[in-house]
Amino acid sequence: MQANYIQLAVQISMNLTTAHKTKIDIPYGKLDSILSWCKTNCESDWQFDSGAEYLAGLDASYRAKSSHAYDFYFESEKDYVAFVVWKK
Repeated sequence: MQANYIQLAVQISMNLTTAHKTKIDIPYGKLDSILSWCKTNCESDWQFDSGAEYLAGLDASYRAKSSHAYDFYFESEKDYVAFVVWKK
């Protein structure tokens, strides 16, 4: 399922212009729960940038042992603040 999210991120990359951006490190295999939280709790548009081009170049065994920084963008300040507080 995670591959579908990465493909989606590439398709919508940078369609959302916003000043509300945060970068978080997500361990391999934990992206789904974060995206589910966003789908459930965000009232306005949001998106993330996975750097899929970078990830595709990494060895699968390395990806499984590491975390990766993702950029999250939020149209609404309210959604942005809720996300940042939730991730602390």
